Amino acid sequence: MAGAPGAASAPAFDVVRVARDGDAVFAGTAAPGAEVQIRIGETVIATARAGRDGAFVAYGKAPVSQDAQRLDVWSDGGGGAMARADVSVLLAPPRGDAADRAPQTGAPPPQEAPIVAQLRPSGVTIAQAQPRPADQAVTLDLVSYSDEGWLEISGRAEALRRLRIYANAVMIAETWVAADGRWSTRAAAGLAPGDYRLRVDLLGDDGAVRSRVESPFRRESVEAATLAAGQIVVQPGDTLWAIAENRYGEGVRYSVIYQANAARIRNPDLIYPGQIFAVPDPDPDPSADAQR
Repeated sequence: MAGAPGAASAPAFDVVRVARDGDAVFAGTAAPGAEVQIRIGETVIATARAGRDGAFVAYGKAPVSQDAQRLDVWSDGGGGAMARADVSVLLAPPRGDAADRAPQTGAPPPQEAPIVAQLRPSGVTIAQAQPRPADQAVTLDLVSYSDEGWLEISGRAEALRRLRIYANAVMIAETWVAADGRWSTRAAAGLAPGDYRLRVDLLGDDGAVRSRVESPFRRESVEAATLAAGQIVVQPGDTLWAIAENRYGEGVRYSVIYQANAARIRNPDLIYPGQIFAVPDPDPDPSADAQR
């Protein structure tokens, strides 16, 4: 269990499952009698009330998207005033080669259930992974930061294989793939803010590289890497267009996100995994975009 029922007012998850059509179930613990809400931005997608033992089960539907989506958990702690909890969930669609995606048009809805990661102050854990594509021996699925600003990355690979992770050809981590084909690690050394190329090498029994995956990456400062409400970490394959489609329902509104992060974006067609963007709340009047 993620926590003893009723032991604390903060919600915690035991189970998170999201199907490919977005049907979702969340089970966990919270303060006895507390109302629990699962939100994407300001939109509530699932609600539940914890029982006397603090256990809750919430059913809902997450929008199907080709962009990573952050689900925040809100609870009244049994006292009526809603507050965002420290635990969040990240839904990331399984991706092939990010370079194959057209930045202006996005891509068709995903045909597989999303990867589900729980974001806790202690780090990131994969709660739901997908079968690894047969033609990819190793994948790089998620990029995130710990509360202290450490780089955390995870993905899928052939089980029980050794991995080495590099940033600009300098090794920053070494780890083993778990028996279930998942891997997750934290960079062993701090990276100065700047642009890098992440590389994950899968090694054979003889220590030779059997497969690798690469992705551009922008390291934010430790201060910037502390996520606040309304912020997201750009994931491999993301585009401003896709983020706007997910957040506002219209890719053309990418300009809202661009304007909110103009100091961090040199070219709206070129954003990097690892960047942290503020994503403004949806405006009920889209025509207001033109007045900004």
